Amino acid sequence: MKFFLQVILAASLVLITNHSFLMADTNNFCADKWPNDSKLREDCQNQQIEAHNELFSMAKKEGLVKNGALSAGSVGSDKEKTFNRCMSKWRKTQFKTYDYKMVVDCIKQEFESYKRKVPTNDKTIGIEGYCANKWPNDSKLSEDCQNQMIEARLELYSLAEKEGLVKNGSLLTNSKAIGKEKIIHDCLSKSINNQFKIYDYKMVVDCIKNQ
Repeated sequence: MKFFLQVILAASLVLITNHSFLMADTNNFCADKWPNDSKLREDCQNQQIEAHNELFSMAKKEGLVKNGALSAGSVGSDKEKTFNRCMSKWRKTQFKTYDYKMVVDCIKQEFESYKRKVPTNDKTIGIEGYCANKWPNDSKLSEDCQNQMIEARLELYSLAEKEGLVKNGSLLTNSKAIGKEKIIHDCLSKSINNQFKIYDYKMVVDCIKNQ
């Protein structure tokens, strides 16, 4: 099904409609990403189509689609704000489109972080627990920390995916590897937090970029 979205971003509202998509927008985005590889460019286009359809399906489950339009504001439920935040982050203004794959990944990661609110001796594990421990007396900074960690995790996966290190949704590295894989492995090893069973993803990404 080759249709996408007309994009309108105004103030705190993200609104996309399901019937005015210009395939050229995604073609241009993928051509810019993979200018010298027609196979990867085609894969990119197919992934964007699939991700667009998945985005709409997820939004429908949250009651964010009405009359064929997906509307997500920066005020509302936590999940609506997640849609707004992820769509705003991965908007590709130059191409008048979104990186729908990254939008969907971003939303899934944030939703997954909600599930990690598992009580453990009156604390929580995962991103929320890590940030709550780092900023115990400031809910705003704790929330900012969570958002930064989620964004950094997505960036880490994006970097690893380019190196072929992501398979079936998992990032796999080898301690005996060389080159970029070894850098990613070493940075992950340096930044693990055993208490909260998580990595400091922001530190991991900074470490990789500084190599």
